Amino acid sequence: MEAKKVYETYLEQTLLFEQEGGGKSLPLGLGKTVGGPWENILEEYYAKVRRRGHHVSPQSAGFGDITLSRVKTEPPYLITLISCVDQRQWVFVDKSGEEVSRGNLRQITMSMARENGSLVTVAASSRGVDRCVG
Repeated sequence: MEAKKVYETYLEQTLLFEQEGGGKSLPLGLGKTVGGPWENILEEYYAKVRRRGHHVSPQSAGFGDITLSRVKTEPPYLITLISCVDQRQWVFVDKSGEEVSRGNLRQITMSMARENGSLVTVAASSRGVDRCVG
């Protein structure tokens, strides 16, 4: 399923960028998975991440359990996915390596559309949750 591949690549690429501590522009691998307004939102977010100076420590990088489901899609999107991602093992550190926060369970909703022939995420939301449902 093409949408699942876009989702998996997005997760992988966002983790790598979190480890790098963000940046002024999206890396090519991440940029290929997003478009529309979501691309601009992510660029702004990761520029703030860079300025803040925190990153995910490489030793804590990875994912626990991940659930993924397709949900009812509203126009103009082609497909909408909802997932719950266990990021509780993530440790965010500052430039000196001191822990500043930890990851959590995240519920992610991603809506996708075609841009220039490729399926990309054009709208999304992510929020911390106490437990995964579904």
